[in-house]
Amino acid sequence: MIDSQTLIDAEKLVLSQAMDGTQAFTDFRDKGITRQTFSLPAHQQIWPALETIAKTGGTEAAQPVIAH
Repeated sequence: MIDSQTLIDAEKLVLSQAMDGTQAFTDFRDKGITRQTFSLPAHQQIWPALETIAKTGGTEAAQPVIAH
């Protein structure tokens, strides 16, 4: 069984990689990652923001997303 801290660390890793660029986000999305994949409410809010960035061309910096 995976402990909660390991799960949270994995979520952080996925989100940080997804913030590095639209392609990384697309790769994760294509593998089935959705908002519901994440256990923390904050992570569940970040994912849709990344979806919006990807839909609009992904040119915005990820820093405003992190501020949430």
